[in-house]
Amino acid sequence: MDPRHGPAARALRIPATVRPRTTNLLPVLALLTGVPLLACAQGGEDGAMGRSFGGDGGGRPHPDAGASVPPPEMRPPDVPGGGARDYVVRLLQVGSERPSGSGVAAGFDLDGHATVAASDPVGCGRTDFTAPTTFGGHGGVDSQVGALLEEAATLVTGFDADASIEDSVIRGGTLILVRILDAGDLANDGHVEVLLYVGKTDSGGAPRTESTTSDGEPHIVLSTGQAFVIDARSVVDGDPDQPLIAFRDASISEGRLETAPADFDIDLALPSGPLTLALGGARLAFDVSADELTWGMIGAHVTVDAFTTNVVALVGDPAVTETLVRPILQARADIDVTSSPGCEALSLTFVFEGTQAAITAVR
Repeated sequence: MDPRHGPAARALRIPATVRPRTTNLLPVLALLTGVPLLACAQGGEDGAMGRSFGGDGGGRPHPDAGASVPPPEMRPPDVPGGGARDYVVRLLQVGSERPSGSGVAAGFDLDGHATVAASDPVGCGRTDFTAPTTFGGHGGVDSQVGALLEEAATLVTGFDADASIEDSVIRGGTLILVRILDAGDLANDGHVEVLLYVGKTDSGGAPRTESTTSDGEPHIVLSTGQAFVIDARSVVDGDPDQPLIAFRDASISEGRLETAPADFDIDLALPSGPLTLALGGARLAFDVSADELTWGMIGAHVTVDAFTTNVVALVGDPAVTETLVRPILQARADIDVTSSPGCEALSLTFVFEGTQAAITAVR
């Protein structure tokens, strides 16, 4: 059975904010790779972040972020207590190789196998990356959608997926709220839960922003301490305890939170019609404190079939057919999700930082 359709699957039905601007296939592919998180998140003071999402910025190494969340017997003790802790994603970028050609990229080992050669049949022949020290320093990182984006950026003048996503965040189009439950100890806790919501500002206006520097580049990010409401479409029956995306099995070790994999669908309401994007084996990891989330990443896989269908529908050009698109995506497939021969899915990673926020209501 395709694991995307197992009993843990969830569906998030939110209109997408991404719109096609051209029928050139490469930028469309690049834009679509930004759809998963943008779609599930519809809806001026100076500071210094000084962190690098791509290069090895040093810092303390984490436990292997490529491994699944440890089984209960290997985790720290479960610390009772701890109310809801709320955050908003303030900076969101695509996980890609940085610097280019370095073989270094943030992400997860989604398939549990380090592919080091194109002749390796287990890893689908797509050489894996190595994570920066700040993201665990482990090998076997699967992040082929990021590689697609890098190719698009070199071929399409002016294309910058990260800039487009950043703009959506600070305008309030992409507000991802993160709620952590049952965290009695933010340093070591054997069981916590992570809930994700689509957010809107409490006032209905644009969120407050501030200037920061990340990886030597200026960025505008969301300011801390703001109030947000949950978009009612991201929960069941208006209940914030029943979000459509929830990671119920997570733990914290030495300040690093990791979730076990979860599967969910995102239904996209695009101008050309409804699309469904199924994210398989989705996982979260980030450093957590009372004030912020740092070195965060979310990884998952998307099947070639689903991705192909989405590209064709998004482009809406009779010349761009599944016959044209499928080989491009298939050449990047690096995740085997069925027992049949061949690889059927592409890996993708987003990296993020979050800041403390207040969730006031569901609307």
